[in-house]
Amino acid sequence: CNNVVEAKDNKNSWKKLRVLAIVLEEHESVEINWCWLYAGAVVHSYVSLLIAADTFLLIMFAETPTDIVMDIVGLVFLFKIDHVAEDFSAIFSALGWDDQKVGNFYYQKVKNKQVNGKEIDDPDELFGVVPDPKVYLWSLLLNGVLVVVYMVLFLALDLKQISEPDSEMIALREEVSELKKLVVSLNQTSTMAPILR
Repeated sequence: CNNVVEAKDNKNSWKKLRVLAIVLEEHESVEINWCWLYAGAVVHSYVSLLIAADTFLLIMFAETPTDIVMDIVGLVFLFKIDHVAEDFSAIFSALGWDDQKVGNFYYQKVKNKQVNGKEIDDPDELFGVVPDPKVYLWSLLLNGVLVVVYMVLFLALDLKQISEPDSEMIALREEVSELKKLVVSLNQTSTMAPILR
């Protein structure tokens, strides 16, 4: 489900970047290499689909619930690594990156400009100004289908609960049991000492 939300956010960000690139190319005479903009959309879509597939595999082959949680957290970190500036904005602002300046730059360059024959009054509302990239539409569709397929798989497959502890867990439990016995015997010895005197 997270991939569906991310695909929608990435689609909207891509449309803003495309409009900014069109404005810079047409009005500012800036040379734009369009292949990188489209390559970014393809990579975002491809990675979101791979993460959906990898999540299922991680859950299926994990040995303990801790493994599932740690593997999924690592996978989400890798997925979100290109959004690290959002999460650490305070750190990056100290290094000279200012989100507000970037937003102001976008608004100043795009507001009241003509793109594809339409004037942009609100740079946040780009509906109908540029078409939705097809790769994100496919990504949304496939991620939505995967959500449904995974729900059906989890219901249909006879997934056994991870109940059999591994050998390390058994050894740890035995050691803890021995330590408890030792503590109880030490407590009994220390309470018996004043009586014996």
